[in-house]
Amino acid sequence: MGERMVDVRFDSVIYKGRGSMSRIAVFTLQGPGNYGNRLQNYAVEKILNERFDLVHSIVPTNHVVLKPLQIRLGIVKDLFTGNHWKRMEARRKLVFLDFDRRYLHLKYARLKRLYQLNKYYDCFVTGSDQVWNPAFDPKGIFSLPFADKCFCISPSIGVDVLSGKDARRFKRDLPRFQYLSSREESGKRILEELTGRRVERLIDPVMYVDVSEWKKIERKPSGFNMENYIFCYTLGLTEIEKTDIAKQVRKRFNCEICSIYDERHENTVIAGPEEFVWLVHYSRFVLTDSYHASVFSILFHKDFLICKRSGGDHMNTRFETLLSVFDIKNKLYSDGEKVEIPETDYNHVEDILKKERRRMKDYLTRCFG
Repeated sequence: MGERMVDVRFDSVIYKGRGSMSRIAVFTLQGPGNYGNRLQNYAVEKILNERFDLVHSIVPTNHVVLKPLQIRLGIVKDLFTGNHWKRMEARRKLVFLDFDRRYLHLKYARLKRLYQLNKYYDCFVTGSDQVWNPAFDPKGIFSLPFADKCFCISPSIGVDVLSGKDARRFKRDLPRFQYLSSREESGKRILEELTGRRVERLIDPVMYVDVSEWKKIERKPSGFNMENYIFCYTLGLTEIEKTDIAKQVRKRFNCEICSIYDERHENTVIAGPEEFVWLVHYSRFVLTDSYHASVFSILFHKDFLICKRSGGDHMNTRFETLLSVFDIKNKLYSDGEKVEIPETDYNHVEDILKKERRRMKDYLTRCFG
């Protein structure tokens, strides 16, 4: 018998495939602009593509047609009528949209009809990144309350303590997950206390993907001409390249400072996710307060320092787990401290990474077979 073809329509989107195809829907943080977010989304899709015929990343919205149109029209408007910095940001977002188009499989779905997705997908997964941080998910969508069969991959809670309301929501929704995991030790502790169940502490999906795969997608920024540089990337309000830490590092390595344009800071290098990976790979040193810049520094065996975010101590638990798991010392600094840069034994780190990948593979096998 020939393959049975099926057409499934919802929210003006048609999916065509074989009746026997296995399908999974990914729910994670979305939006053009955040490097770690897009790269971990890519990693999750790549991991799941090894086990499913079709993988879609779902973008929940009230306006499945209007929302993507609004994003693009806003970019076009800023390109032609915005001031210099709005034009820079529009160019950056265009690079992100190009990355999404070439590497991700995004599908828009109506918030009020998410339960209908059970007709078209065998199961649902949430993660990674801070999908279970209450500040980023006030409606509880990433707890997948609408899903018949749900899993999680390395979700981060991003806080050390949950409010009573958020704790009650997790207690209500999490029993529906057959297996539980967390990216941080603090999240593992919170989830185990809430559920009384075993929670697996896993690496970020970005680290599960071999570095050779990241080299395949990396791309040099257009017009970039620095050969020996310190890559500075910040998500917090402080411009790291202007701190005392940066001055110490620059003096130590006698390098130029490279920082990329971000809506928070007025720099001139336009970079999307592919360029971000390239800039880490070919840097002499990485100075950052970004979790994923730290992760890629480890993958590419780079010397790096992590700057604590001012007023954001709760964010540092992510780094503490990362550095502890890989037995990396003296990397987390506050401005004003004397900088020490001990050599990292990356042979030792690679041995640990192999074990962590096996742990994650075992977890994925339990979840998906």
